[in-house]
Amino acid sequence: MKKVVLSFFVFVFIQCNINAQEEYSWNIVNGFYFPQQYEYSNNKNIKNNKVKSIEQTEKKKGELKAKKLYTFNSAGKNDSYTDLNKKGKVNYKYLIDNSKDDYAYSYVNSKNKEKRKEIGKFDSVKNHREVLYYKNSKLKNKVTRDFYNYLNKDNKQSWNILKSEFYKKGGAVLCKRWEYAYYPDNSKKTSTLYNAKGKIKYVWNYDCKSEGELVQQHKDTTLVCKKDEFDEKGNRVVTERKFNEKGEPTKIVTKYSKDNKLLSYDTYNEKNVLITHISYTNDMNWEEIVHYNTKGVETYRQTNKFDEKGNKIEEAYFSKQKPTKVVSYEYNDKNLIAKSKITKIKKNNKKTESEIEYVYTYYQ
Repeated sequence: MKKVVLSFFVFVFIQCNINAQEEYSWNIVNGFYFPQQYEYSNNKNIKNNKVKSIEQTEKKKGELKAKKLYTFNSAGKNDSYTDLNKKGKVNYKYLIDNSKDDYAYSYVNSKNKEKRKEIGKFDSVKNHREVLYYKNSKLKNKVTRDFYNYLNKDNKQSWNILKSEFYKKGGAVLCKRWEYAYYPDNSKKTSTLYNAKGKIKYVWNYDCKSEGELVQQHKDTTLVCKKDEFDEKGNRVVTERKFNEKGEPTKIVTKYSKDNKLLSYDTYNEKNVLITHISYTNDMNWEEIVHYNTKGVETYRQTNKFDEKGNKIEEAYFSKQKPTKVVSYEYNDKNLIAKSKITKIKKNNKKTESEIEYVYTYYQ
């Protein structure tokens, strides 16, 4: 699944609160979210055109409002983002070092002082073994992982997680631990969450009926079931059900095309009410995302339009089914964004407009 690009940056240190949420997936930037990196890293045109930097200049009624500067290494990977005010002074910047197998993300303030940093370490086979979180140059939190390897059905070497440990206070104090058990075919059997004292807090059990229902209710047990089926068009539909210790279910429904391309991703709450819907184009571009409240009423929507080359040409935003903003894009002869126009729509239907121009430099 492509990562969703947001319009803000978030840095969150790992919290050690025990809660009933399993560590299903590992995000390489679990604590450091740098969204524009994904947008440009996923853009093959950056690498193909040997782009060195992009300067974005935003103007409203001809007056300069702000600037953003992105730089890229020779491999086309984003290595910095700088946010500047209309006078050209730095508000903040993010530095990314992903030139090696390991990576490092840093947040630097307007005084050029590093405030936060995340370092990720991998082993020789690319397993994500350790993440270190720093604040004001001091180690705050740490996450470590253990793996075991096996041969999958295609006779290729694969890895499963055996244990994940989360530390606080400079990495010296263990606050929680995950342990995983597997069946002989290497499919997951159980996931167990322990607190700092080694006491079991929750167990995720994967023993399900064939139709993906709860076999039996266990105290302090959360169960995850998956069901694969095909719709009338031959699309594969995967339904994942999660039951908490009270037996209350939540549901995720993912749909794939015949050639295994992601078509949609829906999440439902414990009352089986649709909460989030995401759909994708045939080219795996993110087409629409809709959020609903607990009564199933739409609260937010974003839709994207693309041209025949797969370039995004328009974003439209809605709040409670009313339009709030439209962003349109124009492209140059290198198939790179040349200009974008932002139209904001207020409650009285009054519109304000601003434009962003994109200036590129290139490697020789």
